[in-house]
Amino acid sequence: MGKPLHRGFSATELVLAIAVLLIIIAVAMPVFTAYIAQRRLADAITRVATDLRYAQSIVVNQGGLIRFHWGDDPGEGITGAYRLEQSADGGATWTPLGTWYQLSADYQGASVTSIKDSTGSGTTVYEVRFNSQGAAANPGPVTYPIVITVTTAAGSGTVQVMRIGTVRVP
Repeated sequence: MGKPLHRGFSATELVLAIAVLLIIIAVAMPVFTAYIAQRRLADAITRVATDLRYAQSIVVNQGGLIRFHWGDDPGEGITGAYRLEQSADGGATWTPLGTWYQLSADYQGASVTSIKDSTGSGTTVYEVRFNSQGAAANPGPVTYPIVITVTTAAGSGTVQVMRIGTVRVP
């Protein structure tokens, strides 16, 4: 009997296989990274919409007013963050229902970058208020819908609050 045959891959074949694998990874990585960034933006927008709907449910059950308050409000200085606040006296005083929430804590690079009325060029609105029926109840001249813009490195998206209180993600 002769020597047993040892079959395997040559060094050249292994190097070529690894090179092909690295090329595939190099081509796929930007696509995968862009997908992750888009998902992060979509999830951050969903979080803002969910928090707005949660605020509505609280005020419908407990009465009074509740607001989604953006931290870029002059005097607050909490850039890109927001919190929910409740008022039992028609909006004269507000009690926080939690701490300031930074979207970037859960969605890397995400933040609320503006809250404006539907004209887009109108005065910046620093809050979205809901009354005990769940309808939007912002004071002053506000043209609905109120548009909340969320921005990440992947771009930006919006959440709209209609006068009747409907929260939409277009």
